[in-house]
Amino acid sequence: MALATEVLALVETVIYPDEAESSVNFNKAIQFRWPEVNPSPFILCVGTADGEWNILSGQIGERRQQLFDFSDLPNEVQAVFVQLISGDDGNVGPVIKINRQ
Repeated sequence: MALATEVLALVETVIYPDEAESSVNFNKAIQFRWPEVNPSPFILCVGTADGEWNILSGQIGERRQQLFDFSDLPNEVQAVFVQLISGDDGNVGPVIKINRQ
């Protein structure tokens, strides 16, 4: 069970949209969660610039969390940006910025 404990210790959780900006180490995995956001299904957008969704842009159904490992991003990437869109009515949530460190 030591391995499971080590993996969990390397995950930082960001609650969307409450944590509008977070300082993390990209060597850790980041779990985005949106437990209070309605309605669903959801479109999750993740990118290296605000509005440039070059990491992920797609419908993820009714899931309320998504795990990312950003450790392979180039050193010049200093932040990632996340936005959630309602797949039912197109409501667009705020863009949150997650700093490299």
